[in-house]
Amino acid sequence: MVVLGGVRRLGLAVLLAGLWRHCLGSLKLLEENGLREEVVTTRSGLQYEVLESGPLAGPLPNASSSCVLHYRGTLLNGTEFYSSYNRSSPKTYKLTELSETLAEALQLMRAGDKWKLYMPSELAYGNRDPFDTVLAFEVELLEVLPDPDGVLAQAIAFAQDQFRLAFAVVCSAVAFYVLHTSWPPSPPTSQCVMDASYVV
Repeated sequence: MVVLGGVRRLGLAVLLAGLWRHCLGSLKLLEENGLREEVVTTRSGLQYEVLESGPLAGPLPNASSSCVLHYRGTLLNGTEFYSSYNRSSPKTYKLTELSETLAEALQLMRAGDKWKLYMPSELAYGNRDPFDTVLAFEVELLEVLPDPDGVLAQAIAFAQDQFRLAFAVVCSAVAFYVLHTSWPPSPPTSQCVMDASYVV
């Protein structure tokens, strides 16, 4: 039993050492990649480089947008594990359906942009991570679909602005009237004369 327990502890130590070396290797890969001039690293640890740029007037997605895109996922050695290019059409995703890191990248892109993203696989897949290594995603944002909720919110905000403007105009008109007329109004002159004669 003592020997068996020692073997188990030794096996666990070897496993942990291997995982530690693997993590250090992934971190080193990202660190070296981040030193390249064309690579930008965000606060979350996402790295990206711009392959193609769309028009500057292109729409930017927000956190609730739906986007039409092509993307290809590979390991750093080039092994491809997914590609929408191999399918008949691009994919449509709501940003809320994607990982926080992919959603972060898309909110930095404009329609027509094509970027290459680098990240540890746990940032892309979280607890469902099947790779445990650094992944590269080539993402092409084709279209940002209209956001019905966003349009409604804009319409409500416009109506509120118009109401506030109309209210301000009415208040200004009342203030102008009060400041430029006597208040309270004087009684009619004839009434004043009659009252005076009555007193006399």
